[in-house]
Amino acid sequence: AGCETKSDLLERAAAALAFPDWFGHNWDAWFDCLTDLGWQPAAAGHVLLLRNAAGLRRAAPEALDTSLAIVEDAARVWSGRGARLLAFVDPG
Repeated sequence: AGCETKSDLLERAAAALAFPDWFGHNWDAWFDCLTDLGWQPAAAGHVLLLRNAAGLRRAAPEALDTSLAIVEDAARVWSGRGARLLAFVDPG
């Protein structure tokens, strides 16, 4: 709740996913971190849950759309490695 800008989204994602210090808080770095996640051990892949997306959808729909397009691209990269990146969006 209260996530209404691209900066908010990237800051919260970085904290929630424990992104490394080199995370640049931009879309390229978002993609790079989502396709790496080496600091987050997983056997078969990762699950990303975006909660309370309605506020971001209202305030900055382009930021939400861009972030989801990048997640989709990152999921394709993981699929090519034989692993999964699954994303779920809770509009609440």
